[in-house]
Amino acid sequence: MRTVSAFLMVGILGLLLTGFPSPLTAVEDDFLTSEEMDDRSRERRREAAASFRVQYRAVRENLPENYQARAAAAFARTKELFTEGDFRRALRQGRRAYRSYRFADVAPEQAHLMMRIYAATGSPLRARDWLIDLWERYPGYPHIDQAMREALISARAMSRQGMSINLEAERPQDVVDVHDLRLVLAANDLFRFLAVHGDRQEVAPVANLGLARSLLARGGRRHTANARNAYADFLHTYPKHPLVFEALMEMSISHLVDYRGPRFDVGVLIDAAHIIDQAELYTEDQPERVEVVRTYRRQIRRWHQDRDLYAAEWYREHREWDASRYYYQWVVRREATSDQGLKAQRALDELPQGDDDAPRMRIIDWLRK
Repeated sequence: MRTVSAFLMVGILGLLLTGFPSPLTAVEDDFLTSEEMDDRSRERRREAAASFRVQYRAVRENLPENYQARAAAAFARTKELFTEGDFRRALRQGRRAYRSYRFADVAPEQAHLMMRIYAATGSPLRARDWLIDLWERYPGYPHIDQAMREALISARAMSRQGMSINLEAERPQDVVDVHDLRLVLAANDLFRFLAVHGDRQEVAPVANLGLARSLLARGGRRHTANARNAYADFLHTYPKHPLVFEALMEMSISHLVDYRGPRFDVGVLIDAAHIIDQAELYTEDQPERVEVVRTYRRQIRRWHQDRDLYAAEWYREHREWDASRYYYQWVVRREATSDQGLKAQRALDELPQGDDDAPRMRIIDWLRK
């Protein structure tokens, strides 16, 4: 240990006195961020794909006589195993067939089928890799749009398995119910590629919403703020897209999950309610959408009623009658027939009349109570 410590001290001292890099600095100079590693990996992949396309054009003219027939038979066998639901053997057969017949006419279809198999077995990263190969190695593949849509369906299904929206939750921050965060984040491997390369009308918008939803699932103020920005970007980019209604509803959720309870600012509930009002403009008289808006509005109103009733009772306990009356009146005005409204009306009838309030407690004392 003394020898190692002495070595480090000499290196650091050399840096300070002579300006030459120490062994530690030499290691740090080789360090790469994750973004730089992703960029280098992407560049290597593109170079490999370009090399493959050159080789593909050169080799196809000199293929063995029965090469295409053997490739077609191998593809048919892979497809048969996939149809039967024998995914393990289908993967083994498909990998073997693709390695042996990468230059055949059915090679793009073989890569497409491999993407479907990996998507069906819950391996989005592998599915994304095969989709990238299909996109970059076979640019003329006629069914690439179908492959994109299939990958999108798989990613959405995986994301929905990992999280759901529970409007019956007792607390606003529990509206986003995360079952398995790993599934949600795994689906992002497909969403990221589809958001960049998918068509602008059908695939990319859905993928962008999937990425925003994953930020909601991760939770925390920073991620929910980023999700809110992602929804705002979507609405700015696709103002007339059919998914605008879904984007607005989920954007309102990004506000609800930040609500900390009746002792904190109620502004997030008000913001969520305003966004619901905007979403109502996009219901298009569809009964299910109308019902969703009604459900959201009812829940937000209930949480807002609970908060104002809490504030009114707190002021009443501290004999601040005017402030207590103000919040009770708001509860009654917002929904007089609700449980909170009926309770507030009874409390209003019992409040002392006049303005003989006790000295008001500071807000900071209220929050610390």
